[in-house]
Amino acid sequence: CNVNCHSKCMYSVPQNCSRKNSVESNVSDDSRYMFGNDLIKQVQAEKGKIPLVVEKCIESVEARGMDYEGIYRKSGGVGQMRQIQLAFEKAETPNLIDEEKWNDICAVTSVLKQYFRELPNPLFTYELHSKFMEAIMMADSTEQMQTMTQLIQMLPIENFNTLKYLMLHLHRVQEGQKENLMTCKNLAVIFGPTLLRHKEENRDLLEMTYKIGVIEFILNNVDKLFIIKTLPSKSLPEEHRKAHLPPVAKGEDLSAVFANYASISALPAVPPRENAGYI
Repeated sequence: CNVNCHSKCMYSVPQNCSRKNSVESNVSDDSRYMFGNDLIKQVQAEKGKIPLVVEKCIESVEARGMDYEGIYRKSGGVGQMRQIQLAFEKAETPNLIDEEKWNDICAVTSVLKQYFRELPNPLFTYELHSKFMEAIMMADSTEQMQTMTQLIQMLPIENFNTLKYLMLHLHRVQEGQKENLMTCKNLAVIFGPTLLRHKEENRDLLEMTYKIGVIEFILNNVDKLFIIKTLPSKSLPEEHRKAHLPPVAKGEDLSAVFANYASISALPAVPPRENAGYI
């Protein structure tokens, strides 16, 4: 918001500033906003395949954070997070691989998580959310794999490309779990609630186990889920996507499924330290 302060005082600056953000003052084109902007609009405005912030943050982690203990679980410093966010909002494209300038790798990962958390329509989309919840509850592993594959293909191409880029990266992260201690389960605990959200917030807690399960399933099956020969070159209309849902995923009523909630073996509860990784 253009307020200047000493570097040692930045953490004492009030969170809610009454002054208008300098980015808001100087930018009139909504496509320039990155955090809180629609993912499809952002990708199309940037003329890329995935959001630039996702690409640059992941590049940074791949370059210097793959063996960092607790990568993605630990939160970054607020000051550097703000600097990174502001740089992207001002279309400066910061070089996050530059460790001398951006020495807090956890600030980079926190910015990435923040970007996904602020999407007005989550990465898995509200439209397909219930279908993913139903798919992860399937008892037949063959049917489950087929349905998950079909549902992922139903995502808009921008969402699909971003999901693929992120999941392949997280799969590489878990391959170094001996050093970074981040297993598929640990990563799923962090990213599940961020990438999968229900329109009704009161449903999010009820579905926590299943959201974690979806991400863990994808991370354990990236080699099968993302081998797809043909994809549309641009986002398809919602009507087309719904018309091509697999038969098992077309039912909207999940009451019968959720009635068995208590009988389904739950994943371990998220400990407080893991919760800190959401930021």
